Amino acid sequence: MGALMTSGATVREVRPTIKVLKTLPRETFGDTTVLDLIANSAFERLELFGLDHPLLDDARKRFEHGMPDRHVAASKAFGAPVFEVRDRTGAAWRGAVILDEQGDPWLVWAGQHNHFHNQVATLAFDSLLPSPAEYKIRAREEVSARALAWKSDVLGRFVSALQECVRSGGEHTVTMPGISEGTRVSFTVTAEHDEPASDAHEAQHRDSLLTVTLRLGQSASSELHQAVQTVCLPFLEPDPSKVEPWYDQNNTFNAMVSITQARLVQLMADMPEYKEGAPRDVAAATHLHYVGTTFLVDGFVNSIPVRGVCGAWFIPSRSDASGLPICPQCEDEKPAAQAVLDLLRRQG
Repeated sequence: MGALMTSGATVREVRPTIKVLKTLPRETFGDTTVLDLIANSAFERLELFGLDHPLLDDARKRFEHGMPDRHVAASKAFGAPVFEVRDRTGAAWRGAVILDEQGDPWLVWAGQHNHFHNQVATLAFDSLLPSPAEYKIRAREEVSARALAWKSDVLGRFVSALQECVRSGGEHTVTMPGISEGTRVSFTVTAEHDEPASDAHEAQHRDSLLTVTLRLGQSASSELHQAVQTVCLPFLEPDPSKVEPWYDQNNTFNAMVSITQARLVQLMADMPEYKEGAPRDVAAATHLHYVGTTFLVDGFVNSIPVRGVCGAWFIPSRSDASGLPICPQCEDEKPAAQAVLDLLRRQG
């Protein structure tokens, strides 16, 4: 869910109306799935936040830095600001963005350069505002986006707890806000290790056993339970046969998961990473790449590419094969394996 600051106020990300999307050429979209959903009236599956289109990309960038250029004639005729956004490629399409009653920006009309400037001042913009159904679609997307952001927060804290367990030994408990306002949830992570591997290559064949305990009973505990089972545990180990869940006599959920020490090295490496310039097509990972924890978590939850220190792009996803080896290029570039294995050895 996008938000930006304009003149001290927070407004939503620029959003297109369904009507304007129908007028834009198919070839101008990075992903045409949205057009197919609209054509089939599958509005319950429509997701417009972050939609990849040059006019929307330009609008987002311009609103992030204040306000886009006003179209003087159209603004005068409408009696309210009409902002012009631009596609600087191809037929040089132009778009008109107006604000609704809440001050949120909507892309409501578009046309090729000359047609846009000939017609934009004659439009009845009141008739182009989003329909009540479009506000319902946005509200549904916002609920989904908040849930996804919370799951990402849970996973980030989960990985941080694991890192703390490895650094200091023992167990580490996290208490954090629940997804429902005013609630708190908690979970505990402990870690035990086989004899540490001698090097990065051998780490692929040595395991660490992690025990995750969720203390239920809070009003938001079901959401935490779901987040751990559907996000945290698959993040650690995509092979469900290596995850053993159970409930104790106090109805407390526990799970034991076995991961390779190579995977643990990747999670402990926490290297800087840059997301700019990600290719559209990213091959499935064949190695465990070193990357910043924040980006690794974000990439997993949102299924977006991240780049290892070796330069390879990959999407950390549930479909990745279990038991991958450490990337030798990442280890050569930023040696991390030996430090982590030595840490495990000292704890033993």
